[in-house]
Amino acid sequence: MKKREQLEQAIAALEAQRPVLGDSVVEAALNSLREILAALDEPFGEPYAEPGRVEAREAALLTGERRVITLLFCDVKGSTAMAEQLDPEEWAGIIQRALEYLTGPVRRHGGTVAEVRGDGILALFGAPLAHEDDPQRAILAGLEILEGIQDYREQLRSARGLDFNVRVGIHTGLVVVGGVGTEEQGEYTAIGDTVNLAARMEQTARPGTVHISAQTHRLIEHMFECEPLGEIQVKGKRQPVRTFQVKGLKVKPGPVRGLERQGLKSPLVGREAEFTALKDCIERLFTGQGGIVGIIGEAGVGKSRLVAEIQREIPSEGIDWLEGHTLSFGQTISYWPFQEILRGYAGINDQDGEDPAWDKLERKIIALFTENTAEILPYLASLLGLRVRGEYVERVKYLDGEALGKQIFLTSRRFFERLARTRPVVLVFEDLHWMDESSVGLLEHLVPLVERVPLLIVGLSRPYWGIPAAHLAEIIAKDYPARYTQIQLAPLSQSDSAQLVHNLLEIEDLPGRVRQMIVGKAEGNPFFLEEILRALIDLGAIRRDTNSGRWRATAQIETLSVPDTIQGVILARLDRLEEGVKHVVRVASVIGRSFLYRVLREIAESGQQLDEYLAELLHIELIQEKRRMPELEYLFNHALAQEATYESILLQKRRELHARVGNAMEMLFGDRLEEFYGLLAHHFARAEAWEKAQFYLLKAGDQAGSIAADAEALNHYRQAMTAYEHAFGGRLDPLQQAVLSRKVGQALVRRGEHSKAFNYLTDGLTHLGYQLPSTRWGIRRAILRELVRQAGHRLLPGRYPKQAAGPPGQPVEEEAQLYIELLEIAVVDDPELLLMLALRLINFSEGNGFLPGVVMGASAFGAAADFVPIFALAGYYHHYSVALADQIQHLHAVGIAYQLLTLHEFYLGKWAAALEHGHRSTEAHHHVGGLRGWGWATYLMACTEIYRGNFPQAQKFGQDLIKFGQDGADLLVLCLGHDVLGFVSQRIGQLEAAISHQQKAIGLAESVPDILTRIGAGAKLGLSYLRQGKLQLALEILEASYRLSLEHKEPHHFATLCNAMAEAYLFAAEQIPVGKPERIEWMKKAERACLSAIRRSNAFRGRRPQALCLQGQFTWLKGNAAQAQRWWQKSLSEAETLGMPYELGLTHLEIGQRLGGRAPEMRAHLEKAEVIFAGLGAELDLARSRGLLKDL
Repeated sequence: MKKREQLEQAIAALEAQRPVLGDSVVEAALNSLREILAALDEPFGEPYAEPGRVEAREAALLTGERRVITLLFCDVKGSTAMAEQLDPEEWAGIIQRALEYLTGPVRRHGGTVAEVRGDGILALFGAPLAHEDDPQRAILAGLEILEGIQDYREQLRSARGLDFNVRVGIHTGLVVVGGVGTEEQGEYTAIGDTVNLAARMEQTARPGTVHISAQTHRLIEHMFECEPLGEIQVKGKRQPVRTFQVKGLKVKPGPVRGLERQGLKSPLVGREAEFTALKDCIERLFTGQGGIVGIIGEAGVGKSRLVAEIQREIPSEGIDWLEGHTLSFGQTISYWPFQEILRGYAGINDQDGEDPAWDKLERKIIALFTENTAEILPYLASLLGLRVRGEYVERVKYLDGEALGKQIFLTSRRFFERLARTRPVVLVFEDLHWMDESSVGLLEHLVPLVERVPLLIVGLSRPYWGIPAAHLAEIIAKDYPARYTQIQLAPLSQSDSAQLVHNLLEIEDLPGRVRQMIVGKAEGNPFFLEEILRALIDLGAIRRDTNSGRWRATAQIETLSVPDTIQGVILARLDRLEEGVKHVVRVASVIGRSFLYRVLREIAESGQQLDEYLAELLHIELIQEKRRMPELEYLFNHALAQEATYESILLQKRRELHARVGNAMEMLFGDRLEEFYGLLAHHFARAEAWEKAQFYLLKAGDQAGSIAADAEALNHYRQAMTAYEHAFGGRLDPLQQAVLSRKVGQALVRRGEHSKAFNYLTDGLTHLGYQLPSTRWGIRRAILRELVRQAGHRLLPGRYPKQAAGPPGQPVEEEAQLYIELLEIAVVDDPELLLMLALRLINFSEGNGFLPGVVMGASAFGAAADFVPIFALAGYYHHYSVALADQIQHLHAVGIAYQLLTLHEFYLGKWAAALEHGHRSTEAHHHVGGLRGWGWATYLMACTEIYRGNFPQAQKFGQDLIKFGQDGADLLVLCLGHDVLGFVSQRIGQLEAAISHQQKAIGLAESVPDILTRIGAGAKLGLSYLRQGKLQLALEILEASYRLSLEHKEPHHFATLCNAMAEAYLFAAEQIPVGKPERIEWMKKAERACLSAIRRSNAFRGRRPQALCLQGQFTWLKGNAAQAQRWWQKSLSEAETLGMPYELGLTHLEIGQRLGGRAPEMRAHLEKAEVIFAGLGAELDLARSRGLLKDL
């Protein structure tokens, strides 16, 4: 039987009992039943109708929606036992009366009575009409139910002896809401697990309490006092559910929004000018000048945060801060913000009864108005809703509402004036746009005080017009221009938004795509940005490491959704639109953040009314016109508006709309589909049209990969893999699988995610029939096999590389490309794998006539030989590579070949050749737009110039690297630039600048990540600290870099590192007197480091002069002067041969300062050092040389 029929029968039954029960009883029961009956016709209404409420109900009954809402269950505890004691009709009358107490508060707070369940109700807050504060409304309704039913409980206890009480359970979560049932027996309700959990909250609540879930608690804890009740087990839930009991409103609400309750804070970002303006206004209070400040900005832009930061800045002992928070439902509560201000001033909390509240207020007023308490206290008490008592009753006894209102105005002005004369006062009104008219009138009445006392009125408001607060702002601006300061808060810039994310959460492993998406979605709105971060925390996508305290991203990071509270903000606006407009905006949300008019027209099916609907959406600023040429295109004003709308559409409907959008775009833009690959991939994937999805996903991935948009490329390729499996099941083509694996691997390599990339790339080889060895001995056996094959190729130069009749074909190119990508991983920390892959690539490419592969393989094999070092073998393959590259004119191969030849000649100390070939490499890389390759070649040339003493040219190369690194957003190139400038600064004696650059280089290298550059920069940073005399710090950095190089089997910077460590150990030894055990230990370390430095200098001749000089220093300290002299002479000879003036000067300086008893010889070496350092501009070493000469 339908609920309407049940109610109509109950009304008829009561009418029949009128002669027995009497008119008063029947009418009381009938009033309740008639109200419930009316609620079935209009179950959403408060005593007044909000715009869009009827339309929302009608539309909701026609179609379901996914929504995050708050559900309230309330029932009578022990109703079965009580019903057994009474006649059914009597019990029906009691329940019907009780339902009046249950449904009234729900409607008053904007909820919907969805179901009347015998002795209880189910109420929805957030559907069909949403408010951004629906959870708070539900709690207020629950508390009001408990308070309002107390008198009725007492009546039943006295009249019938019944222990009558109710309990309330509340939970917030995702449901499907809409019409449920048949046409004849349908109702508007909610379905989903959230409903069950809300019911469980009510079932476990004690009578007379409000019991809520942790999800709801998170959204309301700033406003309500709650007591944790522990966890309860819920059927169907693996984990227990945390619960709370609501105690009442907080005296001083906490932050409504933001992450402060997570213990996460950030300094104020991007608001320096606004902060200064507000601070100036407050500081003028201390000179006796009052004022008014209007802080205007969209929801969540940071109005409250700005005030909070000022409050922290200003000493609290010299000023009174009084705050009134206006809530959206507060427009029906007169003087709400002033009541809050007075409660806060008097220290009245929600648990205080009438008597304690009165006593607190009385004490404060007596202290402030010792002689005139009777003229103040009764009116302020009336403003607070307190019953006036004692001698003060006469003051209000005969006043009507209007007269009492005037007294409240008068008293309030006197109160705030006296308060401000005592010490400066700041009155802060949050959400002025929601302020009730009475409060606006009272605030206007107080404004003149700013010209008489140090009172600052600060109003925080959204830019709404046509409301009472807006009218007040116009009056203030017109009548008090000298006292009024308007602070307009614009959205944060992208850089400020990124800084805010960084400040709030220093998250390890946070994908760059996700970080950019967070910043992009929030569009400069700190509230939205923080809520997104909060959602990631709540969903477990980022978690704090219990040991380190740092935040880390988890696997769930890739599945982001719009936080609940953001949906509330957006859907509250959407629900007030008429259904036709709402339909258009939903369709538009499926198209995307921006949407072309032609596409919308094709699928919206709105006919001639489409333009009217779009005009309405433009008028309410939900969308804006993005451009008219070459196509009319619209844009949602905020990304989250589009997402919240989209999330409200049922999944099945979404899929249908996505398919229609994709098909429409294919039809409308068939001649330029490449412009829409990404959009088409998105729509067909969301539509689960898998064949089309995988096609466009691959196309979109290729487009993204071609511009190194690696995160987007990865996303497309991974989706393409899924789409391929859906579309073709087990019939996957091995080549296609290899292509996908290679593309994902490439993107991961560029992102520095080498471990993941390695797995994808080796999978790609497996698909093509080659199984990469998985063990160390397997790799070594493969090296031997490939060496034998390569030897055979070299013995038959006419046959290899093969001359292919045509292109080698995609399988060959794919396999070669997989080896090339794997080489980039192996070069970091696996020399044996590098050697094996290089040989495999040469042999495979030569055998299949794929010449670019031969070039890359030969260059890689040459580099592997350089690392051993076997320079003769390395030179052979480098020259073989560049000759072949020049022959085929494959510019990318040319750039790589000459780049690695440059490295080879750099290791040998052949500076002129290194510069010549470095220039050839940079030219080739420049032609193909290879910024990373250009960066490495430029870096090698810069280092070459440093070793040959051309510091100005090296500095120019470093500046170029930084400029292009910044312009191209390439962190590695930027890192190399800082490394170069740090190296140059160190040599010319500007140690602070050197340290700054080297620290930046280390930070950037870790971000990339690039272990090779990180180790080299660490070695140089340690040396800079050593030159400053900071031995301990230098040793820590050097030894950490050494451990890192061993961990990654990184040979490239061993020579640099060993030299720096030997210098540090020798410095440490010289600080301790001869014979001391500590000196002996340092000398042992120095001996090992010096031997390593000489041995490693065989792989890099540029470090040999210093290694020989350090060995001489060690020998001198051991007491063998003659042997030391021989080492120093070798150092001088090597430096002169290689053309390394700085190293030559260092060795002369070392010899000069050691020959204390041989003045002529000492002077000769010091004078040579002086001349060299003066010519190089090495100021620090020049000063040392001149100081020693002066002492002779």
